[in-house]
Amino acid sequence: MYNNEAKIMRNIQKMFYDFVDILDTSTALDIDVSVVQSVFGYWKKKRRGNGNHPLISELPPLNEVVVKSLKPVSKKSDPELDPFFKLVSLRQDLERARALLYMCERRERHKKNRP
Repeated sequence: MYNNEAKIMRNIQKMFYDFVDILDTSTALDIDVSVVQSVFGYWKKKRRGNGNHPLISELPPLNEVVVKSLKPVSKKSDPELDPFFKLVSLRQDLERARALLYMCERRERHKKNRP
């Protein structure tokens, strides 16, 4: 069952380029046809080179985007959450420092082992 669905999906992806009409796209966007052709050719080549996978990975659900973009308006808005945000910031800084030290350690090991 899954194999059959995967086969159908591959066929749809192969035919995908047939559904794009360059002339309609250029008139809808009010762009020269040659520009649309070159962009479409570039995009098509990159997508095929990537194993027919989308060039842009799936976007996160809207709720996650909204939650990540929310920040307190001012520090005085909720004094109980202020220490929490300080701890979060400190943790992120420490994580960045740890990653940097790890990369330096790998670089030095690589230098030492090089003939």
